[in-house]
Amino acid sequence: MIHVKDAVHAMGLIPVRLIVFNLRMEYNPGVNKMIGNFPSPRELANLDESFLAKRCNLGYRAVRIIKLAQSVVEGRIQLREVEESCANGASSSLYNKLADQFRKIDGFGPFTCANVLMCMGFYHIIPTDSETVRHLKKVHARKSTIQTVHRDVEVIYRKYAPFQFLAYWAELWHFYEKRFGKLSEMPPSDYKLITASNMRSKGGRKNKKTKRILMESALTWS
Repeated sequence: MIHVKDAVHAMGLIPVRLIVFNLRMEYNPGVNKMIGNFPSPRELANLDESFLAKRCNLGYRAVRIIKLAQSVVEGRIQLREVEESCANGASSSLYNKLADQFRKIDGFGPFTCANVLMCMGFYHIIPTDSETVRHLKKVHARKSTIQTVHRDVEVIYRKYAPFQFLAYWAELWHFYEKRFGKLSEMPPSDYKLITASNMRSKGGRKNKKTKRILMESALTWS
């Protein structure tokens, strides 16, 4: 049983800067070597588009990421100003103001805007996509669609206001762990197995390849 209110309370006290933490964990050189740092805007701005697309399997998104990085480096997007605007709290009016600004950025649709704002501490809006539709069908027996999912999450999670996203995320995380095991006990190399295609495998079970890899990793990691 998930104690969502407890999770919401605990997660709500964690500053965004601690959530978006540095992956170079000095106490675990193995993880550090495997994952490394996320590149800075300046590093991304100087990358070749075709290299980034191929190296990270980004496709058409590569050019958008490079343009975004260039906008930050050249000062057209002021990250510090955006961050400082949230210093006095995450109000609905500020959310709408920032969302309007973000929508002007190439590639920032409703889902991306909601995700970025969630990472900045605006938890009252749940970013929704096909994974949200799948989750509502599986856990809440809701026949949601991409067209109706936003309205459905408002109804289901409004009792947790203003921490709707944290309640949703705690619930989703619990579902993943029931399926794949404790994520905290998985080797980082297996994180890639938690995908939409594996969630949709026949009969609600892991496909044979995923199951085999997870079993091998469990033996190696133990």
